[in-house]
Amino acid sequence: MLKHNQQRLCLQVEQILVEQELVIKSLGDTLTLPSYIQGYSVLGNGALTLVIDPMALPSQPQKTSQTVHPLLKTLSGEPQKSERSPMTTVAQQKDLSINPEKPSLLGHSVSVLVVDDSVVQRQALLQTIEKGGYKVLQAGNGQEALAKLNKHPEIKLIICDIEMPYMNGFEFLSHWKQNANISEIPVIMVTTRSGKKHRQLALALGAKSYLTKPCSHPELLETIGELITQNQTLVTLK
Repeated sequence: MLKHNQQRLCLQVEQILVEQELVIKSLGDTLTLPSYIQGYSVLGNGALTLVIDPMALPSQPQKTSQTVHPLLKTLSGEPQKSERSPMTTVAQQKDLSINPEKPSLLGHSVSVLVVDDSVVQRQALLQTIEKGGYKVLQAGNGQEALAKLNKHPEIKLIICDIEMPYMNGFEFLSHWKQNANISEIPVIMVTTRSGKKHRQLALALGAKSYLTKPCSHPELLETIGELITQNQTLVTLK
């Protein structure tokens, strides 16, 4: 039920799935979207979803409200011609995430490389990331990580610790940055080192994000989803 201009309106939806707080992010001026699209958000599993402002729906002109924006059709799998009523059509965009069960690019599961010398830490990260629908590869140090990256070009993101034998996280970043074949893959540093100097050095070497252990699972998955999406958008634009 919505209150609009001293009137009460009923908005029909198929199903209420869950109630949760979301951080709404702007889509900028890259896309021209209907006024009722408030922005986008990253769900706990790393999937993306558009956010609808229900209070903007009643003000939509009747002529245009019957047409679903092409982007909404693409994300939701809507047919190009729709015979549904305006409210029903919009309501059925309730899940606009891109394959929420298995985040994918071009139909393939997205691969994430976890680099940590602790087997326990790797397993903990693996369980969290796999719950987000990603495929996980593992390496015990920077040297192993470089070998994995050369062997698996499908890797789309790297999660790396700092303190590791043979090649630590900072040394890995230095090699990663100098290798044109892998330097565009975003790196998230996940470490117990919470000091400002460690964070600044990691970011200066090219890391896209810096999280301190133990990091929250939703925060990790949200960061993964954002960076993979941003990187894929940049690659597409190129």
